[in-house]
Amino acid sequence: MKIEEPFLTFWIEAQKHDSFWKKLIIVNNLEKSPSRDLPREVVSGYSFDTRKKYVIKLVWTTSPALNEVEKLAKFDHPNIIYFEKVTRLSSCWVLCMPFASQGDLVHLLEKTSRLSEIRARNIFVQIFSALKFMHSLGYVHRDVKLDNILISDSDHIWLTDFEFCENFKTERNKNQVGTFLYSSPELRLGLPAKPESDLWACGVSLCALVSGKFPFEVESLKTREEIQALRRWEEEMTFLSVNCKDLIRSLLNFNPRARISAGKAILHPWTLPTTFSDLKEKAGNLRKSA
Repeated sequence: MKIEEPFLTFWIEAQKHDSFWKKLIIVNNLEKSPSRDLPREVVSGYSFDTRKKYVIKLVWTTSPALNEVEKLAKFDHPNIIYFEKVTRLSSCWVLCMPFASQGDLVHLLEKTSRLSEIRARNIFVQIFSALKFMHSLGYVHRDVKLDNILISDSDHIWLTDFEFCENFKTERNKNQVGTFLYSSPELRLGLPAKPESDLWACGVSLCALVSGKFPFEVESLKTREEIQALRRWEEEMTFLSVNCKDLIRSLLNFNPRARISAGKAILHPWTLPTTFSDLKEKAGNLRKSA
């Protein structure tokens, strides 16, 4: 692949800073990859000695995306995206992350229409585990959605895109961000994001994944219309198990104080078969084999 500006200039500079970058071969621009809406400064590549695939990303030092670099340095969890290598240059950061072979969950849903409950359970217990960890540290993601959940081999997932992530006790958490379709009722009322807001977004995502259909339309995001839409959705989903519907109701509880937490979601009868120790072992095996 021909490397174009501005990536080429910084790529050469990065190679001078660290020999790690000299071992990477650029393959293609990820604008054409399963991951959606990526800027030009993101490419894929692989190491010529290990054959491991990577995503290489430029983040300008003046970019809001730098928040992702700062926040991910605080998190060490098998289902939160991590940096294999970070190099700071004169006006940007060069970041190396693992490559998600199956793209994001939007791409997966487009291929499969909907997922079986067994497969969705394996994915969501990993998401709940990542959120439980984040929330315990005082952070809220603020943009949980299918687009921001990457899926790799053996359906191992990584929660990604931490540009909006904030400590939910700070002033910066009060600005309105995220994706409207996944926004909880309290966020749309202008209240600050809290862990419950992430769980609402999980409910919307789980609905879409197991049914192939979002529970709400953007135009009807008003509490009364949402309640009616959710009831209609439940009535149509006759093929879903009782436990699956119960978890979705618990996630899409319009009262944030009564909404299920990530920790309790992991222990819900629908998700209980998978444990965190299983996830950790699986993630370790994935890193070794990559």
